[in-house]
Amino acid sequence: MNNNYFISVFGTFGSPNGFNQSFLFLEDKTIAQSIKKFDLNTNAIMLFPNTKLYSIRKDNIGANKIISYTIYTYAKEPNSDRSGSFIGSGLSFIDQITEESISINLLNDFHQNLIEKNLNNETLVVNHSKDFSVTQPKDFDKINYNLKTVDGVNFNQNSNKILVVYCLTSLNQLQSYFKKSLDLLSEYDTIYFTQDKEIAEYVNSKKIFEITDEEGFKKIIDEVKEKRKQEILSKINDLQQAKNSLEVDRKALVEKLKIQIEQNELKQKENEKVIQDSKTDLNTINQKYSIFSSKIDELVHLLQKNEQLETVQKLYVENKNIFLKSIQNKDELQLISSLKKPEVSSNFNLPKKENNNSTLYHFNENKTQSQHQPKNSNSSIFKILSLFFGLIIVGLLVTYFFILPKTNPIPTPPIAETAITQDSLQNINKLNPLPNSEIDSVELKKINLKLVKNSKIDSVANFIFKANPSSITEFYKYQKTDYKTFLYEKNNSSFNIENQDTIFVNSLKIIPNYKE
Repeated sequence: MNNNYFISVFGTFGSPNGFNQSFLFLEDKTIAQSIKKFDLNTNAIMLFPNTKLYSIRKDNIGANKIISYTIYTYAKEPNSDRSGSFIGSGLSFIDQITEESISINLLNDFHQNLIEKNLNNETLVVNHSKDFSVTQPKDFDKINYNLKTVDGVNFNQNSNKILVVYCLTSLNQLQSYFKKSLDLLSEYDTIYFTQDKEIAEYVNSKKIFEITDEEGFKKIIDEVKEKRKQEILSKINDLQQAKNSLEVDRKALVEKLKIQIEQNELKQKENEKVIQDSKTDLNTINQKYSIFSSKIDELVHLLQKNEQLETVQKLYVENKNIFLKSIQNKDELQLISSLKKPEVSSNFNLPKKENNNSTLYHFNENKTQSQHQPKNSNSSIFKILSLFFGLIIVGLLVTYFFILPKTNPIPTPPIAETAITQDSLQNINKLNPLPNSEIDSVELKKINLKLVKNSKIDSVANFIFKANPSSITEFYKYQKTDYKTFLYEKNNSSFNIENQDTIFVNSLKIIPNYKE
């Protein structure tokens, strides 16, 4: 049995058991202990004879992101005439879901079988959900062949908001509503659907849950899509302005450095070699700005291609931090004594503040900029070059020049480094936890068939993460650089290092992972 999906059975059984639920075909009992109950708040919504209610719900249990589809029908309690009692079935998915039509068919078939085996004249014949007589759906295992990822749902945001939609619940209608509901699960924790007027009128009279009809549901969907569109356009504008600011800042800094080089050339002609080294370092600084500028273009392109905002923002923050760290090295350039000590600093920053009030999607950039601010109130987030006093040459005059360290050349790290280095190979055991297993041969063969020859190791690692969410992504999603190095060490014959790129050339022999 696949552990990525399971069935719930539940109902109201009267005194002494009340509502209770049980889980079927689920090996991980911790999920069963932690998942919220599928009980109904009868002060807000209620089942009546010959009525039916569907729902879609999100849950966040540790690292598990759960989507549940449920069906409720009226059922009398064994020893009570209490109103609003019911019997229900649920189909839950962990991290992935299947096609909505498959979920609905399985749910309807299972629930019909549950009713036939456990009701007599609309009355429950058992006193607890653990006593239900059930049959595994015929096509239950076929879900494995139709799994897909869930994108755009903020599982970490619990709104405590409930929406009830009064609409048709035929197979074609319901599968469309379930699919569109994924866009709303960042706004609502649970969305109910019913075509029974009695339920809709009851909900409307209680005024506890928000209720709408089919047209209102479409309007809510459109409003959410428009909000997301505006947020994406706003972020694209922010990135474009950041790129423009970066270019202005680069030109200003380069001009100041050129002036310093010209002064040194005039004062000490014999230091041509040192001056040439300084020019080379100037090109290095230019390259760092250009690399980051190109990375912003790539992020804009990703957003235009409908990449998730959270993913783009994470990449932006990572690359921005690399950029800041690379130009913050105080030993990169040294200025010899009596030149006037200039305050050379970058004015680069995002031109407009982030919108952190979005209810659906927002960036949460780590606010550490104040750590880089120079004392000068007009300078920005960091000091790029530190200026040092130099040497007195031959005791006759003061020479001013830039010196590049001879024993430790200045590296030129790209924003997204793909080359495997000796330093990185020395740190292959940095992964936590250290891989203790590997992908089986069948899955390894499938992955090798899908990998593209001559692609960079970043692309190879990204594909492996996507293909193995539970045994690799879950443990190493924040350690991708170290995992990439570990992968190379285990498969060094599968890659060639070309300039600053590590290129995939032959099939992988081992894909390390971690199994608890």
